[in-house]
Amino acid sequence: MPDQLQTVLISALVAILTAASAGFFTWKQIQREREKWLTELKTTWQTEVFKERLKSYPRLYAILAQLSVRATPPPTPEQAAQIGQQINDWYYSIGGLCADVDTRAAVYELREACFAWKQGELPANLLKLRNITVFFLRRDLDIQGLENFDLSHTTPLLEKLKATLGENVKDVRASVRLAESPSCIVSDEEEPSLQMQQMLRAMGQTNMPASKPTLEINPDHEIVRKLLAQSNDAVAEDAAWMLLDQALLMEGEPLKDPATFVQRLNRILKLSMS
Repeated sequence: MPDQLQTVLISALVAILTAASAGFFTWKQIQREREKWLTELKTTWQTEVFKERLKSYPRLYAILAQLSVRATPPPTPEQAAQIGQQINDWYYSIGGLCADVDTRAAVYELREACFAWKQGELPANLLKLRNITVFFLRRDLDIQGLENFDLSHTTPLLEKLKATLGENVKDVRASVRLAESPSCIVSDEEEPSLQMQQMLRAMGQTNMPASKPTLEINPDHEIVRKLLAQSNDAVAEDAAWMLLDQALLMEGEPLKDPATFVQRLNRILKLSMS
C-alpha cells in the first residue's frame, strides 16, 4: 500500500474516531442537561403545588370547622348536606386538584358521609373522617401538631408483616384513612401510582424502573384485629400474603402466582368453616 494512501486512511480513521468521541460526549452532555432540567422542573412544580395548597387548604379547614361538636349552631343533617356541597365544590377546585391522593380520598369519604347523614345525632364516623381529613391536610403542608393517632399497638403486627412479605413490599404501615377494607396499596408522592404505571406500560413505556408497593392495613378492621391475636404462624403468614394480594387486585394488578394465591385462599376457607 503506497505511503500516501496509508496516510490518508489513517487520517480518515482518526477523523472518524474524533467525530464519534465528540458525538458521544455531546450526547452525554445533552443527557446531563436534560436530567438537570427535569430536576429543576420537578422542583418548580412541587413549589407551585405547595403554594396552591397554602392558599386553598384554609378554605376547606374553615368548612370542616362547621362539623365541630362545639360549632355554633351545632351541625344538623340539613346543615351537613350543605357542608357536603361546600366540600364537593372544594374537591373540584384547584385545592382538590393539588391535594395528595390520600387527602383526596379522605375528602371524598367525608363528603359522602355528610350527604349520608339523614337524621339523629352527629355520627361518630363523620367526626372520625373529619379528623382524618384534618390529619392529611396538615401532612400535605408538612405541619406536625396535636393530631395524634396512637397506632403503637399495631407495631408487632407491622413488623411481622414486613418480615413475611420481605422484598415484595417497600413498607408496611398502619392506615388512618381506611374504613371498609382491611388493606390497600399506596404510592409515595414522587412515585406514579399503580394505575399510572399500568397506563404508561400500555402506552409502550416498558423501561420504567420497577417499584415496590407500600401496604397499608386498617387497624380497626376485624380481620386485622384477629390477625393481631393470631398465634399460629402459618395462618398469620397466609393472611399476610392475602392482605397484600387482595390490595394489589383492587388496584388492578394481576397476580404473580395465581396457583399459590388459590392454595392460601383454600386453606383460609377451610379454617373458617372448621
